[in-house]
Amino acid sequence: MPYSPHTAADRRHMLDAIGISSVDELFAMIPSDLRHFPFDVPPMLSEFDLQRRFQRLAARNTDALQQPIFLGAGAEFHYIPAAVPALASRGEFSTSYTPYQPEVSQGTLQAMYEFQSMICALMGMDAANASVYDGATALAEATTMARNITGRDTIAVPPTLHPHYLSVLEAYGVPVRQLAGDVRTQRRLDPAALADQIDDTVAALVVPSPNVLGVLEDWAALAELAHAKGALLIAIANPIALGLLASPGACGADIAVAEGQPLGIPPAFGGPALGLMATRSRYLRHLPGRIVGAAKDRDGRDGYVLTLRAREQDIRRERATSNICTNQSLVALQAAIYLSLLGPQGLREIANVCTQRAHYAAQQIATLPGFAVSDDPFFHEFVVQCPGPAAELVDRLLANGVIAGLPLGRWYPSLANSLLVCVTETHTPDDIAALLAALAGEAETGKGEGSNRAAIAVGNRAAIAVGGPKNGTAVHGRFQDRSLVLEAADRSRGPSLSATAAPPAPHLTSPPPSTRAEPLIFELGAPSRRGPALPVAGVPETPLEQLIPDRLVRREPLPLPEVAERDVVGHFTRLSQLNFSVDAGMYPLGSCTMKYNPRVNEQVANLPGFTQIHPLQPEQTVQGALALLYEVQQELLAISGMEACSLQPAAGAHGELTGVLIIRAYHRARGDDRRTVVLVPASAHGTNPATAHMCGYTVREIPTNDRGGVDLAALEDALDDTVAGLMLTNPSTYGLFERDVVRLNELVHRAGGQVYGDGANLNAILGIARPGDMGFDVMHFNTHKTFSTPHGGGGPGAGPVTVKAHLAPFLPAPLVAKEGERYFLDEARPQSIGHVRAFWGSFGILVRADAYIRAHGPAGLREVSEDAVLAANYLRVRLQDRYPARYDTSCMHETLLQATRWRKEGLGALDVAKRLLDYGFHAPTIYFPLGVPEAMLIEPTETESVETLDRFADAMLAIAKEADTNPDLLRRAPTTTPYRRFDEVAAARRPNVCYPSCCFG
Repeated sequence: MPYSPHTAADRRHMLDAIGISSVDELFAMIPSDLRHFPFDVPPMLSEFDLQRRFQRLAARNTDALQQPIFLGAGAEFHYIPAAVPALASRGEFSTSYTPYQPEVSQGTLQAMYEFQSMICALMGMDAANASVYDGATALAEATTMARNITGRDTIAVPPTLHPHYLSVLEAYGVPVRQLAGDVRTQRRLDPAALADQIDDTVAALVVPSPNVLGVLEDWAALAELAHAKGALLIAIANPIALGLLASPGACGADIAVAEGQPLGIPPAFGGPALGLMATRSRYLRHLPGRIVGAAKDRDGRDGYVLTLRAREQDIRRERATSNICTNQSLVALQAAIYLSLLGPQGLREIANVCTQRAHYAAQQIATLPGFAVSDDPFFHEFVVQCPGPAAELVDRLLANGVIAGLPLGRWYPSLANSLLVCVTETHTPDDIAALLAALAGEAETGKGEGSNRAAIAVGNRAAIAVGGPKNGTAVHGRFQDRSLVLEAADRSRGPSLSATAAPPAPHLTSPPPSTRAEPLIFELGAPSRRGPALPVAGVPETPLEQLIPDRLVRREPLPLPEVAERDVVGHFTRLSQLNFSVDAGMYPLGSCTMKYNPRVNEQVANLPGFTQIHPLQPEQTVQGALALLYEVQQELLAISGMEACSLQPAAGAHGELTGVLIIRAYHRARGDDRRTVVLVPASAHGTNPATAHMCGYTVREIPTNDRGGVDLAALEDALDDTVAGLMLTNPSTYGLFERDVVRLNELVHRAGGQVYGDGANLNAILGIARPGDMGFDVMHFNTHKTFSTPHGGGGPGAGPVTVKAHLAPFLPAPLVAKEGERYFLDEARPQSIGHVRAFWGSFGILVRADAYIRAHGPAGLREVSEDAVLAANYLRVRLQDRYPARYDTSCMHETLLQATRWRKEGLGALDVAKRLLDYGFHAPTIYFPLGVPEAMLIEPTETESVETLDRFADAMLAIAKEADTNPDLLRRAPTTTPYRRFDEVAAARRPNVCYPSCCFG
């Protein structure tokens, strides 16, 4: 196995210590008839062959470095400074865990506090969370907030809401009222015409600006209307546009959401993405997801913790308003680095270049025969009326090396002749010239030499207008000399941007000296400091006031940091060094599976053929990406024993939500509306009851028996015709295989219910047993737990879902399908629950998961589980005399121990965990599973060597001796970390979640 350090001698040593002769004995609790099956996973590849496979797949895609791609509609191409991926890819960030242990997680925590502050600055709000899955799920969470705040149910949405966002709302079960309107003639909202459509049942009015057709809306007027009706305004923003445009907060919005992908994150075929959420301070406690707040440690030093955690699912369970137990930490970090490098002036310049180039392109297209562009105000995306079907036009233009935009007939049948074109700062003047030349060829009614001459002439006019050669020849190549662009910009520049835009942000003066280990990024800057050089418009510029209505332009300061690149690099490098990470040490975290993240996976996932492709490209231009996704689906089906798969969910909890939504759709399709109850074992993770509640179910808890399994008698008593299903984790959160799993599932099926399988602990049974053979109907995977995709300090992840055939019709659409040698997205799924996020899934994460599976093959995946289970039992045996095991039996991949020995001295699991930090190990999972006194759930994983396991065991035994002889050592712990224990209670009572200069009150 490529990533396990264990030799045959190591395994023999551990087996001898446990007192067994073979690793098979550790799996004796799994019924033998579940341990024999065809494991049809592709054979193991060497690292060389792995690299070559992915390079060939990437080469089958047409990426934005090869030819211009004028696509937007929710995913965009933007310039990403080199420092962004360089800093975010540091192992201390990418391989660190969720920052539940703040003493060794200050790098991630401070970066997320800075991120939250920057999002508040952009949005004009007082509080932001540390991100959610993507813009569409951010909207869904915002609607839940609005309904909870107002006590009303209905959410009003315009016809110009992104169709994927609308589909997510419908899949989540949000009561949606679609406002009347004809997108052919009316592409923005008229407050006067809406007055009769907003009544006292409406909790919120949703207003995207720019909307899906690129048109800018008047948030201020629409907020006034919503508030007059007692409703909230949820604004959907474009974060790059907010460099120029008035913020949602300044316009009166109550909640603001956005897709943060444009902020330094590549499109990567649609994922991973970044959901931004911000709100007013009075709604802070309604905000879902993780929130980082300022706190002080025992020595009075300033630092950060995850705060307001009593709102979250792991504490409130079914009373939580969201099941989210993650954030997109690593991509949020990229956004924070990006905004730090650009600063207020840089973001404004990028927004201006987008605006100028897009409007120039629109003006030129409008001069072509048969083409027209409306006069609605827009930022960098606009609708082109074509002389014929836009889909046919796009196909023909592919031959000219241009992906011209999105045919809107795909979403709006009445706009079959309309094309949505997106132009950003990455679309060079040459690219615009190529687009104009291609469209001009289409505008000519004649064919052959004459039409070619006309196309070339238009292309030459465009090249000359943006500073190309004066001799009538077109500028060739995607990247013309920068001096030409600068010279052209100087000749053609219109009135200064500063004459119409908001005044520059005031210098953020440093607060009194802090005791933080690293100053905040806001405290490092000075006025006018800049990051890297940015593109200039390179086209004849038009004064901003002639392009965008004055009332929509930003007037308030944009208080982003103003920091030189050298200082940004130094700041985030120093922050990374305040993190514990998998690269640096062992994470014995039960239920979290923190194992080595192979570097080859990062290499192949970052090939331009994967990162620089758009999710809405014509299918023939992304056959490599679709082939990869199809193969991942097949691999997951083989591993799970299921029959159909969706890759859409963005995290484990998201896959869990998707699974229960599928069960709900199944019952509704059968007309079985009586089923309103979901059964959840007492040992389940908090996401299970929170998910069931989000889906509208009543949660009924099932106790465990004295062997740690589900109480069969209690389950039988609970089963009736109101039960929709059972949510079951196997192996369980006690680290045990559910011996009665087949019988449990049979009982639920006999009562007419379905069984959802939580795949969080699949690392214990890879190649050993399959959930599908156990009777599960639907299950999710956690790719970071099972297939070693980076945890990234909290995310991003992926949560693919597999189902049995009878649930396949309800899977999120589309699925990746194959016909002959062609791969395509199968949209024809009439019973589908719809989208659970925008686009097709966390593609970049799935590339990494596929690389992990391919590097192991069938035998290697089985060995993963064997070594993980062997290591866990080795530690169980070494530690159980001082830390008694909750159950006197062999465990699976994690062992559940208890720190109850010192309760009379006032010591417990928390003290042991904090002291372990002083020994150079991350703390184990503590106080979980619930109901187990002083629980310590320890999972060593298969990638830690015997020597590391022994050092960990020695440290735990030394701590036990200290607790006996010098308990104050544990009470004071940790003492060698950069910070001491934090006062998290005080941080929650007086939350400080935003740098003061970034809040707008």
